[in-house]
Amino acid sequence: MKTLRFEHKDQDKRELFGWIGEACASAEVRNSLGAPITSSAGDVWLVVTKDNALLGFCAISRLKSRNAARMHALYSVDTALALTVESTLRKAAENEAIAAGASEISTVDKVERVKVYEFNKWQVTGTRGQNYRTSSKQLGKVKK
Repeated sequence: MKTLRFEHKDQDKRELFGWIGEACASAEVRNSLGAPITSSAGDVWLVVTKDNALLGFCAISRLKSRNAARMHALYSVDTALALTVESTLRKAAENEAIAAGASEISTVDKVERVKVYEFNKWQVTGTRGQNYRTSSKQLGKVKK
């Protein structure tokens, strides 16, 4: 597995969307995530691949209002590697947030995934309707 890093810039984002474009357009992926996939200039995208095939991705947005980052659009292709891919993306997102100077990372995800976040030392911090939970993690130093 290989993790690719892309910065969403207003120009030259073809390589990023070459990897994730089909997933972004997929109703199945949108339903899995519970929302459309969005991206803004400045977002950092992490894309996991193996043998030139997409295995998963997520985006990290810097929250300017506080010293934090938000991980969103965490998605993995439904394979035997899905939990490994998601773990790889979470760790890479944490490291990306630390490198950007954030002391906290947060996300909103489906309630059935809470145990996975808790296992990775994230804490549930709120509720978004009956199907989603907000979670966050205090960050330290970059993890390898």
